[in-house]
Amino acid sequence: SLDLGVDWGDVDLVIQVGAPKGVKRLVQRIGRANHRFDAPSRALLVPANRLEVLECRAALEAARAGALDGEPRPPGRLDMLCQHILLTACAGPFDAGALFTEVRRAGPYAALARADFDRCLDFCADGGYALRAYDQWRRLMQGPDGLWRLRDPRAARRIRMNVGAIVEAETLKVRAGPAHGGGRALGEVEEAFAATLRPGDTFLIGGEVVRYESMREMTLQVSRAPGREPKIPVFAGGRLPISSLLADRVMAMLNAPDSWAALPAPVAQWLALQARVSEMPRGDDLLVETFPRAGRWHLAA
Repeated sequence: SLDLGVDWGDVDLVIQVGAPKGVKRLVQRIGRANHRFDAPSRALLVPANRLEVLECRAALEAARAGALDGEPRPPGRLDMLCQHILLTACAGPFDAGALFTEVRRAGPYAALARADFDRCLDFCADGGYALRAYDQWRRLMQGPDGLWRLRDPRAARRIRMNVGAIVEAETLKVRAGPAHGGGRALGEVEEAFAATLRPGDTFLIGGEVVRYESMREMTLQVSRAPGREPKIPVFAGGRLPISSLLADRVMAMLNAPDSWAALPAPVAQWLALQARVSEMPRGDDLLVETFPRAGRWHLAA
């Protein structure tokens, strides 16, 4: 993920395929390139359609202006504090007072009350009032020396392996070949999309239209079906909602015809066609349109 967990100094260029859906998200991803203090970060934005050209432009303009979306940074989260307490115990015995002083030196926790810290410590020690009756939640103990330590030192490895884990969506491999298995690998689709398929359905992958035949051992078996109307696989990253700040900037671009000349010609022509045939959406209105496609009428809002 380019949002978290990548800290490689030798990434020269980030390629953002599709709109980032948020200014902060774009800035975070661009920052993964040349992750060194003495080198600028570089990125190439590749919009997937004409609307995403507007989103990408709006995101870049907002980033240059220093306008970031999302809520202001909140004070330190108590769930993160619990993780820190547990990981501190994994490193060795600790004094609660000294750890409290150390935590308050971090900006987000500068106003942390000792009572809140003690509640988190109690939760890590025995699971709090809700889980105190279960032994597996009794993770810390206080020794005669007053220091806190892991009740079972063997738990350190398990805690380190699970704290802060980022769980990705499950994916299934797609292979073109005989129904009983094997064949050439075409790519992967998310499990949520695969669950919508029925034998005979067609979808687009790797530039080919394929027909879903069966699923075997977490692999979709497909056959080629050129000329058929395909479904388009949808991935979780593409379903992210556009941020309010970015949406407002895109809306402003849609309703500023004088600025369309600076856009790529296909985008400017598309906007002019939209304005001529229908209407431009406005901030306080809901635009509902109908259109024919593949022998059917569709409604979009």
